[in-house]
Formats: sequence, C-alpha cells, structure tokens
Amino acid sequence: MTEITIVLPLPSPVLSPNARPHWRLKAKVTKKHRNDAWLAALVELDGQPRPLWEQAKISAVWFRKTDLPQHSIDQGNATGWLKSYEDGFQDAGLYEN
Repeated sequence: MTEITIVLPLPSPVLSPNARPHWRLKAKVTKKHRNDAWLAALVELDGQPRPLWEQAKISAVWFRKTDLPQHSIDQGNATGWLKSYEDGFQDAGLYEN
C-alpha cells in the first residue's frame, strides 16, 4: 500500500490559527476532529495492516464557496488548521511520530 485517500470535511473555524476561542471549546473541537480522522483512516485501511510509514506526504485539497479573495487561506494557516486531522492519522498508525 503506497497511497491512501481519506475524505474529511473542512475543519471547524475554531481550529484556525487566527481564531481566539475559549480553550475548553478549542479542546473539545480538536478532540472531535482528531477522533474523526482516526476513524476515517481505520475505515480506509479496511482491516489491512497499519503501514506505520517512516515518512509520509500529506496533500490537502479543499473547496470553499466564496468569490472574495480576502477569504482565501494561506499555506501557514492551512497547516495549523489541519493539525488535529494529522494527529488522528498518526493515532491510526499511518505514520510514525
């Protein structure tokens, strides 16, 4: 197995690096997203052994319904926004820490 495709919804705006939510709300949302990614990875593996790759390339593709350029997401913010999903993939055994 050299490639896995996992489809997840856009992360909550609460997880944006520019957001300033209460810590308890952010922790709750982070836990949910991490668990969602873990479960989606296990479903995608479908009983196959966990690859536990030493290195992995993660590509994120998303679509947002907006025509306004100020609503775009820069690369740095996107990385932080998707962190809880990446942690869930690691929890599922897709790659090493």
